[in-house]
Amino acid sequence: MTILDLIKKSAVTLNVVEVLQQENFDNITASNEQQILNSNFSLTRLFEFAKVMLNEIASYYLPIVKTVDCETANQQINLNVCTNLSRIVGIKQGDRFVRYKIEDNLIKLTSNGQFTIVYHQHPNITSLLDDIDMFDETVGEDILVNGLNSYYCLASGLFEEFNVYNEQYINKLSKIKSLKVFAMPRRGW
Repeated sequence: MTILDLIKKSAVTLNVVEVLQQENFDNITASNEQQILNSNFSLTRLFEFAKVMLNEIASYYLPIVKTVDCETANQQINLNVCTNLSRIVGIKQGDRFVRYKIEDNLIKLTSNGQFTIVYHQHPNITSLLDDIDMFDETVGEDILVNGLNSYYCLASGLFEEFNVYNEQYINKLSKIKSLKVFAMPRRGW
């Protein structure tokens, strides 16, 4: 599903006439996208809310965990090696985590060698045509539509509708998060 598909489904649910009357959805390309966004305020709002919602899911509910391997000879690693960095989980040397600190866009380490940076990544959504593929199939389109609807209703002053959509959105995400975190303890026999 693309961001545009999500926005269309949300607009149908919310009956956002300005978006539903948009005639050239099928003709959106990278070259004319900005012009279409500039001419349709509701479409622009839904696009911005979609980016915020996806960042919220990736930051608080289902972090996108990435790793990158680096080697250093001067006890420093540039943060730019981590694409779309949201938060560093830890830095490993071999199988153990090492101490580090961040200064001036650099990761300062206490030794040299081969390191693995484990970090959370935020989604890089820049276009209506971007795919929403950063989450596995457990995050269904109903969760995304409810999340987008809740943001739109809150910004539009539709507080009763916001409460309904937001409750469904948060409840379903919380259930998924608790399933992801739950693990059976190891048994020793």
